[in-house]
Amino acid sequence: MDGDNVRHGLNKDLGFTVRELTPAMARRYGLKTQRGLIISDVKDYSEAARKGLAAGDIIVEINRQSVETADDLD
Repeated sequence: MDGDNVRHGLNKDLGFTVRELTPAMARRYGLKTQRGLIISDVKDYSEAARKGLAAGDIIVEINRQSVETADDLD
């Protein structure tokens, strides 16, 4: 995303790719949060697709634990 310092991550077990949300991205998209992960791709027929995740969804918490980087998915 033009100029954003963004890390990418792929959760192979669930079948989705994420980008770390930056303050600049949050402002650009009018989001209330500035931390988390934005799902950039969901593989067809994956566990993520079956659970209803879609590109553009934002992950801010998993099991009551904050999520801010792709490493937090491990």
